[in-house]
Amino acid sequence: MYLISLKTKFVPILLFLLLFGLSCNSNYTDIPTVYVNFSVNLNDPDFLDLNAPGNYVLVNGGVQGIILYRKSSDEILAFDRSCSYDPLEPCARVIPMEAEYLIFEDSCCGSKFSVILDGYPTDGPAAAPLKQYFVSYNSGSETAYISN
Repeated sequence: MYLISLKTKFVPILLFLLLFGLSCNSNYTDIPTVYVNFSVNLNDPDFLDLNAPGNYVLVNGGVQGIILYRKSSDEILAFDRSCSYDPLEPCARVIPMEAEYLIFEDSCCGSKFSVILDGYPTDGPAAAPLKQYFVSYNSGSETAYISN
């Protein structure tokens, strides 16, 4: 009887500590919010790679730069290059690693992210995806508007 009483008192406490411990990651910091509002014309020579699905272009903007990725003929995605694991580290900038699989890696913590998988991590300590910006694509004018 006494053993059952101890179990009923400690099980809720144990569950609380377990859930609280899993929800806290001491190294995860939100990526800062910065103003993003620009457009790119896909006919501009700097952005010709975006005319074919599966290609990407790196541009200035956001916190650590922005990856523009042509997902399909009518969809362009934009991701901040800040690693979601510890974005305030000076070296926490994802760089292209495996062009064939569109994997980007953070040289600080080793986290890898796939733009094919909407910026979700594929390896390393990062659990959150890359920060994504809103993209409106006008196929008539071949212009993509990127904002937050």
